Amino acid sequence: MKKLSVRGTSYRLNLLDTAGQERFRTLSNSYYRGAHGVILVYDISNRDSFLSMGRWFEEVQNNSMPGTITYLVGSKLDKAASRKVTASEGEALATIHGAQFCEVSSKTRENVRKPFIEIVDTIVSTPGLVEQTQREAGGITLRNAASQVSSGCPC
Repeated sequence: MKKLSVRGTSYRLNLLDTAGQERFRTLSNSYYRGAHGVILVYDISNRDSFLSMGRWFEEVQNNSMPGTITYLVGSKLDKAASRKVTASEGEALATIHGAQFCEVSSKTRENVRKPFIEIVDTIVSTPGLVEQTQREAGGITLRNAASQVSSGCPC
């Protein structure tokens, strides 16, 4: 759970992180159901992690609701000296898949909040998206002070 304020409104996000591990592969398909947004992360100093993004974008497309917002993040910006993936390559991949893009560093905290703020802002600014993915309580929840909408992930 993470609380985040966007444009003066507080939201509570339920974040699910599989860290790309195969052991979560059978569960990950259910994570997409009812999700309003998906953030895919690769390591800018590891070309293989970037090359695997095509498979992850395909998984999002095959398992998420229409209109789900996707965001591509290049991580480990603090390792720019050992960069194997350029920012323009990341931007190009995001553009191909209709995703938003940025690079971050957890170590230096550079841009860490940016993808979360931008994806929440896009979700709440997209007419009908929250209602379109609305499901019964018990799953992923996006809330603000004025309303509560729950969408479900049966996990």
